[in-house]
Amino acid sequence: MYQAIPAFREHPLAEAVGILFAVSSLFNILWLFAWHYQNIAWSMIIMLLLLATLVVIYLRIGAVTAEKTIYDRVIVKYTFSLYLGWITAAALVNFNVLLYSINWLGTGYGGVVFTMLMIIIAGLVALAVFYLRQDYIFAAVFVWALIGIGVRHASGPVILTVFSWLAAAAILFFLGWIVARRNKIVFR
Repeated sequence: MYQAIPAFREHPLAEAVGILFAVSSLFNILWLFAWHYQNIAWSMIIMLLLLATLVVIYLRIGAVTAEKTIYDRVIVKYTFSLYLGWITAAALVNFNVLLYSINWLGTGYGGVVFTMLMIIIAGLVALAVFYLRQDYIFAAVFVWALIGIGVRHASGPVILTVFSWLAAAAILFFLGWIVARRNKIVFR
């Protein structure tokens, strides 16, 4: 929509996003079909293409050196941070589902341990992007996703609920710690 407004067609952010938003939308549609028809392998391939497209958009938006108004940040930068965060988290879940669907995780504790590993990876990704890009929104998506994973597993293995919520709390703690170190806040 931002690109459709005549006043913004030549805007550096609109040019940074360019045709890639349409490409990402196509991948998103294809992913929905693959996922809903339970073609998990194809959904994973399409999800990775969608993720790669969004990473390129995200980096191109970040490379724009022009002054960004609050409108630019809310309509473009924050929106793509949210979208990229959500698709990154969804790609990790999609990968877990793929491994489960091909019986790679086995039965018993294998799936639980691997899910815990994916939760750790999710936390590290959130913190890495925050540390490198100062992107609170991207990191907040992972807090939200991890809380959701905990709620989803509330009636299942309690360890996944506790682990998910601890990971969400750890992300929030480390976000605060990183900000405090950058701003040299001293706690006494």
